[in-house]
Amino acid sequence: MSHLSCRICSEDFTLQEEHVPRSLTCAHTFCHSCLASWIARSAEIENKGSRNVECPTCRAPSAVPPSGFPANYALLEWLESKKEESLAISNSSLPVASGTCVECQQAATVYCSSCGDLCAGCSSSIHSSAKSHRVCDIRAKPEPPRFCGVHPGEPVKIYCQMCQVLVCGLCPFVGVHKGHEVEEMNEAAKNKVIDVVESRKTIQDCIDKNQTWIDDIKLEHSRVEVELKAVSATVTTHISQAIACLRRRESTLKQELAVVCSTKQGQLDRLLIERSAVASTLASIESEGKDLVDMKAVSLLENYASWRQKVRGAERFERKAFKFQALIPQFDIDTLGKIILRWGILGSPDASLLQSKAPAVNWRNELEVGDSIEACDTVGKWYRSTIIQVKEGAVMVHYDRWDPKWDEWLDTGSDRLAPRETHIICLN
Repeated sequence: MSHLSCRICSEDFTLQEEHVPRSLTCAHTFCHSCLASWIARSAEIENKGSRNVECPTCRAPSAVPPSGFPANYALLEWLESKKEESLAISNSSLPVASGTCVECQQAATVYCSSCGDLCAGCSSSIHSSAKSHRVCDIRAKPEPPRFCGVHPGEPVKIYCQMCQVLVCGLCPFVGVHKGHEVEEMNEAAKNKVIDVVESRKTIQDCIDKNQTWIDDIKLEHSRVEVELKAVSATVTTHISQAIACLRRRESTLKQELAVVCSTKQGQLDRLLIERSAVASTLASIESEGKDLVDMKAVSLLENYASWRQKVRGAERFERKAFKFQALIPQFDIDTLGKIILRWGILGSPDASLLQSKAPAVNWRNELEVGDSIEACDTVGKWYRSTIIQVKEGAVMVHYDRWDPKWDEWLDTGSDRLAPRETHIICLN
């Protein structure tokens, strides 16, 4: 059953008196004749002359006004407008707008309320005799009518604020849009235009800010590229200088190493001569001992005391610090390579720059009892030293080969402490 018809007789509401829609207190609507009959019948069933009636649909009681129930003026207004629109549509013979001239199919430039879309030539030809036709630019052409999807044939002319859709005049009273806040279509369009204009300003501000960010990012990108090239060139220059410095020191280092190795070889040669002499002496003593074994008793006893004295002398000689393995100087190739590398870097004019670029190792916090380091005394001379005690933030240093009375506490951050072979270069 349609919401546009009476729920008692099922007849459509009209503007005629007997089918005029009238509403009860509960808002249900019935035609005038059916509602009058229902009131009369209800009065007969109940107490005669009763002025209350139950709704035929929901059974809610409604007091009957002295002048009768009011008409549903909203529905009456809609019925009136629908009647006028139907007459206007039936009398209209306008063709559907196509964007092209209805006469020659060329692009339309003008619109005639009687003829439709026309090109300039056809419009001049037709309207030379039809002076009463209303003609406007094609851009001012009114929109074609649009109809409601819920109520077929009903043109849309109201905007539902809650659902944000165009609806017909019936939708606010029946169906899903009933009770929703609505607004007249043209007025809603004006309000939306104002909102769009304000929103466009906000969007334009966002566009300007975003463009500023893009420009800043591009500028920073260019700056990073320039800095990268500059830093790369600086690194190349420093590396080239370091390599050139190491090459310049190559000859000097080789000469210094030759001197060191010659000294070691001289020490080894002297040890070899000494040990050869010892070997000869020991061989002579051993030979004399062999001869003693073959001697007669008198000769053996006469020569034994002197031979035994030679043996004791050889034993005392060996018991001293004259141990062969300890007397050979140790030649550490790994240590030698580290010294060469350190000399090469420290000899570079850009050594401080190269060292500052390397990650710093906090060796001072790693110091333990027994660690061998270098320490500087109060007069600025460096010595090999040993850590003998450790406490938070300080270590006690013993200067190797010096009396313990010179032992002293130094802060771990003191510049008087340094790793081994920083200031004292030695190969053994």
